[in-house]
This record gives sequence, C-alpha cells and structure tokens, in this order.
Amino acid sequence: MLKKRSSIIVITIVVVIFIAFLAINTGFAEDIWSYIGKQAASIRGQKSDVTIATVGNTRITQKDLDLAMLMREKTYELQSKEIKESILKDPSIKEELQNVMPEQPTKEKVLNSLIEKEILYQEAVKRNCDVSLNEAKKYLEDNKKTYDDILSGKLTVVDKNAAVEAYTNMEDFAKGMGMSVEEYMEYLAPTVQKELSIAKLQQSILQSASIDIRDNPQKAEEYFNKQKEEIKKNYDVKYSEDAKKILEN
Repeated sequence: MLKKRSSIIVITIVVVIFIAFLAINTGFAEDIWSYIGKQAASIRGQKSDVTIATVGNTRITQKDLDLAMLMREKTYELQSKEIKESILKDPSIKEELQNVMPEQPTKEKVLNSLIEKEILYQEAVKRNCDVSLNEAKKYLEDNKKTYDDILSGKLTVVDKNAAVEAYTNMEDFAKGMGMSVEEYMEYLAPTVQKELSIAKLQQSILQSASIDIRDNPQKAEEYFNKQKEEIKKNYDVKYSEDAKKILEN
C-alpha cells in the first residue's frame, strides 16, 4: 500500500513540474502558454537578483520568488476559472467544488513554500534520501518517452486528448521561454531533483509510521506534516533587509 501511494506521490510531482501546470483545460487562446512562457523568460533574464532569504548556504532570491509567483498566480487564475465554469454548468456540484477551490497566493505564502521546500531538500540530503541530477534528468526523459508513446499511439490511456493538450501546452510554454522541449527539460532538472528528493524523504519518514497511519492517506499526510514541522525547527532561516520591502510591493 505504501509503495503504491509513494508511486502516486512521485507521479504527481512529475506531472506538476514536467507539465508546469499547463494541463488545465482553460479555453484560452492557444498562444496564452507562449505568452506566459515569455513572462517567465523575462523574469529569468533580469540582471538584478536580490537575496530575500537564506537557508544554510542556499539563497532564495527575488527572481526565485517572482517565477514561483507567476506560476502560482496563473495556476490560481486558471483553476478558479475552470471551477466557476463547472459550477455554472452544474450548480449541484457547487458545494463539492468550493471545497477544492485553490487558495489565492501571496508573496509571503509563496516565499514560505520556497523556504519549506529548501529545508526539506536539505534534510533529504542529510538523510541520504536525495537523488542525483542525472537521475532527475533520466526521470524526465522517461516521462517524455511516455508522452511520446501516448501521442504516437504506442501507449493507450483513458484520456489521450488531455495528454495531447498537456504536451502541446508545454511545447508552447517552452517556446515562449525561447527553449525547445529538450532544453526546457534540462532547465527543469534541478527542480525535479529537489522535488523527487523530497518525495523520497517523505517515503522514508512514512516508513517509520504505523501501518494504520500508512494505509490512511489523511493520517499519513497529518503524520508527515507533524514530522515536517519538527524538521523545520532545526533550520535557521535568515531574511535579508530587503525581504520586507519586497514582500510588501
């Protein structure tokens, strides 16, 4: 059961990162993804990169925050739009969908998320749960091959149209960033490395939980969150003098 759930965790991570939130059925014009990619490229190309916070020797910069905010804001905007349209089509599901309505991102929340991820990655390294950059690249290559097999018909899935749309959106996003899909994957590799390391850490932590907890997704999540809060106490996060000003702007 744990192995199966762990696999789902890893798959979810790769879908989120590899597709970069692009699989949302939004109804926007096709070139919206290229436009968002251009926004991301513009942020990446900024010369100034002020440090906001440090975790150990790792800097979290304004560029990191701006890129994360772009992704979170677009995800929030598109998911909210899709949920509202679904409710208009079928008012009977309003209560159900309102329970999954995404939370509007703020700079402070997104920064806290970046800090938390960095802490968990460093803890994964400390516990020898980290994966190498080459392993992350191999994982992305395997996922791309899976998508290629879906698109070519070698691999059958329940909703091929969704897979085709996701891949097309990713190509448009990469194009907006001035990259090929292969270059985009190379760019994503360090992020995937951290995310897969965190997933491996989570699996390791859940191994120490009772079977009753491991077999209950809600209890497993609560158990990991408690362990996560204890881990965070062991790390010193330092904020720069510019942090408050950046968060308020």
